[in-house]
Amino acid sequence: MTATDYCWTESEYLQLVSDGRLVNTQLIDGKIYQNSTPSRAHSLTVEKLRRAMEERFGWEYVQSEQPIQANGFPEPDIAILKVSKLGLTDHPTPDEIACVIEVAVSSWQFDTEVKIPVYEEVGIEAAFVVSPNGRMHLAGEDEALRQFLVSWLAENKPTE
Repeated sequence: MTATDYCWTESEYLQLVSDGRLVNTQLIDGKIYQNSTPSRAHSLTVEKLRRAMEERFGWEYVQSEQPIQANGFPEPDIAILKVSKLGLTDHPTPDEIACVIEVAVSSWQFDTEVKIPVYEEVGIEAAFVVSPNGRMHLAGEDEALRQFLVSWLAENKPTE
């Protein structure tokens, strides 16, 4: 991920996105980060995990690779919502998010050092970083979801 040095406001960022001048980016703490192209292992892990979360919580409560409102507009790989996404008129806020999950193949440091602290700061109840090889980082108290992810990772280890 690469970032800009200028401290962007949310309204400036949204205008750039609306104008089509920014694509495949996320705003975190005033910095615009260019997303890298996901690897095949990352894409497969996100897709399988999204489906598992939809089975567990219902598809209308799971959002994948879409912005949330949290000190900008980060895009977690998975967000489990407390409310149906069908009723939302804007990107979900921390009060509407139960958990976020980041899948890290090459982004472990960025996810654990940049994104997880933001999720904690805004009060998202649980945040996980998982890798296809079974590595996991947890912020929050959701032991049941942690156990689910540990089991899921053990059963669904793709090759990197």
